[in-house]
Amino acid sequence: MLDKYQQFLLRNAAQISSIESGLRTLTYILPGRFADAEIASEAIYTVLGFLGIYHDRILAKAADAKTLIGKDNNILHPQETTFNRYQLSFWRSSKAYRSIAVILCCSQLIEKLAEMVVAKKWGEKRRWQVATWIEIIK
Repeated sequence: MLDKYQQFLLRNAAQISSIESGLRTLTYILPGRFADAEIASEAIYTVLGFLGIYHDRILAKAADAKTLIGKDNNILHPQETTFNRYQLSFWRSSKAYRSIAVILCCSQLIEKLAEMVVAKKWGEKRRWQVATWIEIIK
């Protein structure tokens, strides 16, 4: 099933990106519409962030597997900027770098949602404790 989804994503990447963008826009207009709309909005934004990371990973694997031929018959890789080559080099060579990058991305995505949920359930003091621990992890 995941394989079918990945193939669907590769064939329809632009359309899926548009849907993600539309849903992200929804998260900006949703707050204030109903009780706990802010938390719902942040939850949607967080889920879309994780989905975006997953989609980027699939697309990066596909781009890595394919190469493009330039006008002068040289092989071009989709990641041609110096910065992207630098990042890709670290990504491929260091498992620690990959782990740290994933932890940082995930902690950034869940930080605000976790703070909002904890503040609602347990108050401001706990919210600041959670925020402090997330910052320590980062």
